[in-house]
Amino acid sequence: MSRSTTTTRPPARLLRSTPLAVALASGLLLSACGGSDDEPAAVTPTLVDQTVTVIDGPIRGATVCLDLNDNDACDTGEPRATTGTDGSATLTGLAAETLAAHAVLADVPADAVDADHGVVGTAFQLKTPAGKPAVVSPLTTLVAAHMANAGGTAAAADTALAEQLGLSGSLFDNFTGKTDAAATQAAVLAWPRRSTPWPPPWRRPSRSPSAA
Repeated sequence: MSRSTTTTRPPARLLRSTPLAVALASGLLLSACGGSDDEPAAVTPTLVDQTVTVIDGPIRGATVCLDLNDNDACDTGEPRATTGTDGSATLTGLAAETLAAHAVLADVPADAVDADHGVVGTAFQLKTPAGKPAVVSPLTTLVAAHMANAGGTAAAADTALAEQLGLSGSLFDNFTGKTDAAATQAAVLAWPRRSTPWPPPWRRPSRSPSAA
């Protein structure tokens, strides 16, 4: 006489509570949600400090700022600092991408002091194009004006103006305190003789700050 074999299945509630079942369910849940390991890491902006030097000779008492809204004015809320006796100031805690995307301005008040030429006497503004923040001078201001009028890159404007002016170096160089031919020539171009009407034509009149 044959005997039948009956397989007893565990209750469904017990199956669901076994370690294997829990692991399988967790894996399916993580897969559906993309998985914790697949979540993109939060991107933290790279913050940098940028030293800016304002020169004819080194100019003390100028306000430098990063022109975040590109309106040629140092507005409330824009990163700013005031230059010391060596003409330098440091803009701190800037996102590298933001620094590269905007011009740096220097508002020079009438009582600012040029280390080579004394009190400036007339307020004016200097500028350097986006991506060239290290030096702000009458020559970098020429480059910015050329770009505004003719378009193109800072490098192309620098090359064109250097050729036009007969300058062997870059208009972005810091020419103060140097005696080589290129630096001497740049200093002469940046500071016209006193017979030249003041201020020189490439200096932008200083603008009053406005609210951001």
